[in-house]
Amino acid sequence: KLSSPVLLRGQETLLSTLNLLRKEFALQQPLYDTTIDALLQVFYTQLLRSLLELPAPSLPQQFPIVPPATEEHRLLDNVPQVFYTALLDSFFLSLPLHKANLTELSKTLNLSAVQTRRIVKRYYGISFQERLIQAKLQRSRFLMATTDLSLKAIAEQSGYGSYHAFYKAFTAHTGQTPSEYRQTHAKE
Repeated sequence: KLSSPVLLRGQETLLSTLNLLRKEFALQQPLYDTTIDALLQVFYTQLLRSLLELPAPSLPQQFPIVPPATEEHRLLDNVPQVFYTALLDSFFLSLPLHKANLTELSKTLNLSAVQTRRIVKRYYGISFQERLIQAKLQRSRFLMATTDLSLKAIAEQSGYGSYHAFYKAFTAHTGQTPSEYRQTHAKE
């Protein structure tokens, strides 16, 4: 709980994005989950930019802190949780997924692979590999529903090395083949 409010630059924009999130969640139109994910990324980016513009003393002492895994990893000391949340979400949403791996995320966070695994598990409740699969499938579902790209091109853009690997993962996680999914969720 914060002891004193923090005035952020661009609060109107943040509130507008939150309002869009609220409306999208309430209406739950087709692809609302994809829209919510995109709006959350925008919100995290806006919030992160606002926080980075604050002078250091203005950050509240009670801001949620990610506790360090060990004493030797002092990089986590006094780092607001929102920074890690924004970095993690933007990593999984923006990086070409064929290049997304634990080493790249560790470099982004400036942490060891072990610590990075712990942070991903803490924020998402699943392993890095499971979160990466989720991100790939999320991107592929979005592309199938909103573009006319071939399924092979979607597999490549979603970070899969082959259509066969994409087909196998997609079917295992969704219970539908990519073609079936596209037919039921095609853009109107």
